[in-house]
Amino acid sequence: MKAYIYASPAGAEAHVLAQSFSDFAKLYRHGVLNDDSVVWANAEAPDASFWALTGRSQYVYVHHATVPGYVRLTNGRMRWGRSFDGTLEKAEVDLNSSDIAGEPDKHLTLIVKHRVPGRTVKVIEGSRLVDFNDGHYTRPQATVIDLTAYKPPAEAVAASEFEVNHARYHGVNHMMSSLNPANADLIRNHLGLFAFDITREQIASINEHLEVVETFADGFAETLYERLRHAHANQGIAAAPHPDSVD
Repeated sequence: MKAYIYASPAGAEAHVLAQSFSDFAKLYRHGVLNDDSVVWANAEAPDASFWALTGRSQYVYVHHATVPGYVRLTNGRMRWGRSFDGTLEKAEVDLNSSDIAGEPDKHLTLIVKHRVPGRTVKVIEGSRLVDFNDGHYTRPQATVIDLTAYKPPAEAVAASEFEVNHARYHGVNHMMSSLNPANADLIRNHLGLFAFDITREQIASINEHLEVVETFADGFAETLYERLRHAHANQGIAAAPHPDSVD
């Protein structure tokens, strides 16, 4: 996988690159990215977004949530909320194509990484729920992916020459979109300095370390739930509802 990543010396010292590499590794683990993918990212951007070339050129936004929630698709807009109505006026994620640097034909992909196995993101198009197959839903210029449920295609689709050139143009512009003119010129004049080849072995190593952290955290969760079960059984403490049980 090839990555073009911007980070200032101060940002790198503050480990801002860690979240970008963590997201790339997780998406690779689930088959969203692969060895042939190219990504463009500003590790200091105000949101967890980047540009990617997979089978298509696309803007990618990764949303970390406790619940699967709902995504409402309207013309040029994607809104995520915890409930059906939560996608209307108080959406926690609101992606508007017109606010994203690039041409009108850009494709937006919203990836939801939640913590509720067995449940999936629900997608609303117009006013109705649509079928969600293999953890994703795609329509022209928009894709929604439930990372927990996502199943990649058996064979990756090769990007066309148009998609490759579309991504090269939009990827670099996305990197520069939230930078001041001086840093944008630095990328414009020295793009190759920001390019990295990330091997599958390096991705595997990142995922191994992430799994160690996840397993470590799971141990604390099990201890907590065991304490609550014991207290409930012996002291009559009402079991608290699971925070993910309400749509």
